Amino acid sequence: MKEEVLKGIREYSFDCGKFEHELEDSNRTTAKYKFEFETPNYNIILELEETVIWTAPDDYDMTDLDVLDFQVTGIDGDVVCNITEDDILNNINY
Repeated sequence: MKEEVLKGIREYSFDCGKFEHELEDSNRTTAKYKFEFETPNYNIILELEETVIWTAPDDYDMTDLDVLDFQVTGIDGDVVCNITEDDILNNINY
């Protein structure tokens, strides 16, 4: 199960444009987005928070990515899996 979920994370194309950052008073902003996708046997919800530093009014560099929520649902409901935040972040195609 762990390998299927991690493979699903690896193969999913995370669109960094989904994070809606707005430059205001600080040159550092955070934004979060909830990605939902499927593997053959599981539905996955992965909420990520991205922190960026603005280098220009229309350009920024990502400095940090955190997992806020991670849920795996199977046919019988929620599944408990031993997948760490590091496992998730190391498998994201971002």
